[in-house]
Amino acid sequence: MSIMEQTKYVFHLAQNIHSHLSKIYHTVGNSTDRERLKLLLEYMSSQEKILKSCIEEYENSLSRKVLNTWFKYVPKDIEIDYSKILSVNSGTDIDDIITLALDIDDKLISMYSEMAEHSDCESVKDAFSNLVQLEQQNKKNLVRSYMRFEDI
Repeated sequence: MSIMEQTKYVFHLAQNIHSHLSKIYHTVGNSTDRERLKLLLEYMSSQEKILKSCIEEYENSLSRKVLNTWFKYVPKDIEIDYSKILSVNSGTDIDDIITLALDIDDKLISMYSEMAEHSDCESVKDAFSNLVQLEQQNKKNLVRSYMRFEDI
């Protein structure tokens, strides 16, 4: 945990996480010969790119005052075990991959919720609340897509 950071740090952290996940999902998807798994991972990769872009665009729409707001305690980095995703192989169950992705979403939602809760500035609270909603919608979309992939 970092002692002091600005709101923009958390936005950049989130963008980096989504960018990294997109690359990992793409790499793992290209390395499998299971068509359903490949399709799912490509979908997940594209969704992570979209999330990164949405957060970036949202950050660009915020005022400097919001982005430069300081927090006393900010998570320095949330613990994401990328090695579990990288270890996906042709024998990996799709349910396990979805569980890993949903766990990451939950960690991000928790971080954003904590940031909103600890903010004294209403505009900053709103910014993090919007990120919570974005991640929650992403979770719903992933579950819906997973259910469709189960039908294939």
